[in-house]
Amino acid sequence: MRIINGEARWYDNDIETVGGTTARFVLPMGREDTCTDKRVGDRLVRRFRVRYSDCSAQEAKQYEYDLSKAPSRAMMLRDVKPTDRRFPGQTIETCYTINIQPGPRTTADWLIFDQHNSLPPPNSSAPYRSPPIGLNFKLHPDGIEYLHIEARTDTVKPDERWKTIEVADPIPFSRSPHRILRRHRLGADGLLSVEVDGVVIADYQGPLGYSDHAFACWSAGIYRSPWCLGKEEITIHFEDWSEIVI
Repeated sequence: MRIINGEARWYDNDIETVGGTTARFVLPMGREDTCTDKRVGDRLVRRFRVRYSDCSAQEAKQYEYDLSKAPSRAMMLRDVKPTDRRFPGQTIETCYTINIQPGPRTTADWLIFDQHNSLPPPNSSAPYRSPPIGLNFKLHPDGIEYLHIEARTDTVKPDERWKTIEVADPIPFSRSPHRILRRHRLGADGLLSVEVDGVVIADYQGPLGYSDHAFACWSAGIYRSPWCLGKEEITIHFEDWSEIVI
């Protein structure tokens, strides 16, 4: 991390430790402006930005055979310390203010800004999977940008692995500040509750997550899948974020 013109600039593979939690940054290579911190009065604003073809060093190596298959990602991930792992049965509360900045309408089908990634036990043969919880910023066929809550579970039936759960209808999501409060618990007696600006938009109780995965870790920022149309630049601001066991 470097301070330039009053901004803290984060770089790919940087580590941040605050209040007992540790995050690593996965950011596009060779860029100075994909994640910055700036003080606005007494507020800390963290800005994430991605452009088409942005790629981190980790993913450049992973997808060196075909970079068109690599996601565009600018994220902070709390997966460094064992104390930041979240286990089935724990109730987790995630809270933050998000402001998606003005720009071209998104065309991406998969643009996640808040997720808990589920991971298999060490040395396990269990596959990596899509996150069991994610908040997705999408374009509706009617031309309106909206928020879609992604949720998945594993019913143990071979033909229903990664089963998608529809926990709420998509809601219009304007490019202005929104306060989001999300509570979840992975496991057979799972739950997922999401509030936007004090209004409950999802209140699900039932199985959540994958039976062969051991724990989950929080990540936030921008993750745009390579197989969707989105090629436009997008910038998202985060403020006042927290993720705790309650």
